[in-house]
Amino acid sequence: MNLYRKSVTDAMDTYKIHLAENLLNKMIFEEENSMKQKVLAVLLMTAMLGTSVVPVTAAEFSSGEETAAVQENDTAGLEEEFSSGVNAGYDYDDDDDYDDDYDDDYDDDEDMESAVQSIKIVKGPDVDTYYYGLEAQELDYLDCDGLTAEITYKDGSTSTLTFGYIDEEVFDDWDNEFVCLLEENDDSFGIGTYHFYVKQKYGDEIRSDSCPVYVVSPESLPELNQNTSGSAITTVQTRSNRVMAKFVPQKSGICALTFINAHGETVEPNLFDKNFDMINHSGLSYAVNGGETYYIIGYVGGESAQVTVEYYAGIESMKVVKEPTVKYTYKGFNRFDGFYLRNGEIEITYSDGTSEIVSTNRLECKTKYGQMLIPRYIESSDGSGDMTYSLSSELGVTFKGVELRPVKDMPTINGTGSKTVDTLGSGSTWLHLKTGKNKAYKIESSGKYGLAIFKDYGTEFYQEAPGCADLPSKATVVLEPDSDYYITVGPGVSAKDDRVTYTVSTSKYDISKCNIDLKSSYTYTGKALKPAVKINYGYTDRNIKLKAGRDYTVTYTNNKNVGTAKVKITGKGEFAGSVTKTFKITMGKPVLKTVSRSGSAAIKVSWSKVNGAAGYEVYRYTGSKWTKIATTKSTSYTDKKVKKGTTYRYKIRAYAKANKKAVYSAYSVEKSIKR
Repeated sequence: MNLYRKSVTDAMDTYKIHLAENLLNKMIFEEENSMKQKVLAVLLMTAMLGTSVVPVTAAEFSSGEETAAVQENDTAGLEEEFSSGVNAGYDYDDDDDYDDDYDDDYDDDEDMESAVQSIKIVKGPDVDTYYYGLEAQELDYLDCDGLTAEITYKDGSTSTLTFGYIDEEVFDDWDNEFVCLLEENDDSFGIGTYHFYVKQKYGDEIRSDSCPVYVVSPESLPELNQNTSGSAITTVQTRSNRVMAKFVPQKSGICALTFINAHGETVEPNLFDKNFDMINHSGLSYAVNGGETYYIIGYVGGESAQVTVEYYAGIESMKVVKEPTVKYTYKGFNRFDGFYLRNGEIEITYSDGTSEIVSTNRLECKTKYGQMLIPRYIESSDGSGDMTYSLSSELGVTFKGVELRPVKDMPTINGTGSKTVDTLGSGSTWLHLKTGKNKAYKIESSGKYGLAIFKDYGTEFYQEAPGCADLPSKATVVLEPDSDYYITVGPGVSAKDDRVTYTVSTSKYDISKCNIDLKSSYTYTGKALKPAVKINYGYTDRNIKLKAGRDYTVTYTNNKNVGTAKVKITGKGEFAGSVTKTFKITMGKPVLKTVSRSGSAAIKVSWSKVNGAAGYEVYRYTGSKWTKIATTKSTSYTDKKVKKGTTYRYKIRAYAKANKKAVYSAYSVEKSIKR
């Protein structure tokens, strides 16, 4: 025992000594522990510390005869004692079971390093002021991001911690845990001062001083300049990429509010009334009441932005100054972008004597006040019709000879070829493609607008073809043979060129870009496995299936024994390239058949044979952990190292060799028995 004590003592570091002392405390002072367990605790403590206090301490709890009996036990006996009874399952290496209360009594250098003396906030949060109603509507809107605290320890050392949000758990180098919180406030949230503080989450729960943050009235925001007979510009500084300002209209009516960001782009702001309710608006136009207070907020980049206020003068008249160059669209296709005319121009004259020219094109069809001109088509009996662009029922202009053409009139490519098509007022450019016997096609557009391809699937509307919703201007796609497709610019794109040319040719499609369906795992059978490979192009509900032998070939390697098999798929015909996939060949899981008593002092375990297994591992659980007790090539094992009255649990797994490495099956189900 002396030699054992010395070897253990030499291996112990300070932390393990803590655990041993804590274990002794727990076992000595728990009234339910037996005398024998107390003695064992003393012996274990002595073995760990290598001291000579055992005879005295042991004498206080047991007779010499009882102590001698205990000392005769070897380490396995000690393990058995501590894996049953009061301390069964107690893991002395697990921090979760360590007695935190004992830390208060321990006073060595390591504890001095980690013990917290004080906490001080050395930097407040990045944002310490909030405008009530705009930036903070309730307490949860206050943010401690960037707040930094200095931690001072009992040995005089310090560290700094930075917090990102309230209740975030931040740890120092000694795993002390800290959180940043808001001090409780019984009053309802509103304008006032609130306080953050940092505290140690556990232990003495030491806390810092308070750090104030302020919720202020938006009345203090800069006020926008105004000119009731024209426009006025105010430069406003940003806060966290936001521009905020106060606006008190000098008169009631419609006004346009715009932000110009650092990139010269127009940004649409949000306008709130004095109760912080958002004002509905049309484009950049807002209906306001003179003398009332409003607040404007917009999200822009840069350090500042220009805010323009311009009151709506009212429209005196509207007239056509240029006829559109394209006055048609196709039936069933106007749902994508609406029905607009191409390159027409409308002059609008305002009551203040100013005027402007507005285009009939979809993205340009709005006034300087942000009001959209709404096109309305009325079809006549002869297939042509009228298109009215208007701002109201009284104000508008009408274009004659507008057509809603049938799809058969759309420019068509049969199989392969090239066609130039008009850009419509909506910005779309439609082409009809009728495929031939081929499936793979290369499609190119003269403009850098991307591609989208649609098909009639018998539903109410045309739908995008599989894999063709958002393509580059040059793309190779897979389409169904002898089918009708419709090609236009990419989603959300409006062509700027008046005409766009499409070119279609046959091609080869990269097989690796197709959807390949192959199960990831198969059970070893002793035979070469050749699982089916399914390949398609498109979506789950709409796809084009490829056929083995015609569109691709498959070869298998390493597909017999346990391990990783490879499947090489090579394109054929209209499909090019190759791709390699893998699947696992695994052993079946052993079936644990019986766990039974054998003779007077043994337990026999038996299980089913697993194909491909080189052997089996037997595991036993005795109340604290699983231990491998045997490796065998047999399908049974007799465990002779058992004790009467103890319950044991068993499980089995198979193993084999693959590429000079051991591979294992899943574990069998577990079975238990009491010896």
